[in-house]
Amino acid sequence: MNKRLKTSILLVAVVIVWGIIAYKFFTTINPETPTLKVDAKSIVFKPETHKIDTFSIQSLNKDPFLGTYAKVHKVAKIKPRITKKTKPSINITYHGLISQQEADNHIYIITISGTQYLMKLKQTVQGVKLLKGNMNQVTLNYNGSKKVVKKQ
Repeated sequence: MNKRLKTSILLVAVVIVWGIIAYKFFTTINPETPTLKVDAKSIVFKPETHKIDTFSIQSLNKDPFLGTYAKVHKVAKIKPRITKKTKPSINITYHGLISQQEADNHIYIITISGTQYLMKLKQTVQGVKLLKGNMNQVTLNYNGSKKVVKKQ
């Protein structure tokens, strides 16, 4: 082989190698984007649904060293105490009675919370009802309870 033939073969090989390098370079810089065919009907979003397991984990409270179960101490429920609401008591004093000598209609003088009232039997003033009375004491009904008040 003569020198000229070798040079031409090597020259062709160098041009091919540089051609391949140039082709790779230009295809990476300016790549062709492939066109995709998209059907409008086929695009449907269906998210995955996860089924929830229906179980619960219960603790055994087992002693790992002895192999026995721990005793469960039950806490006693404390019932709240219900306190009865009491109405505040009022100051009641008995001063005496006014009557005619032979009459059955007696009028009693009673002071309730600092205000003086003239009351007859079975009369109610400020929630206080006069049940019975005599010269020395009267019996009153206040908040559903009977109260005996003596003369002062």
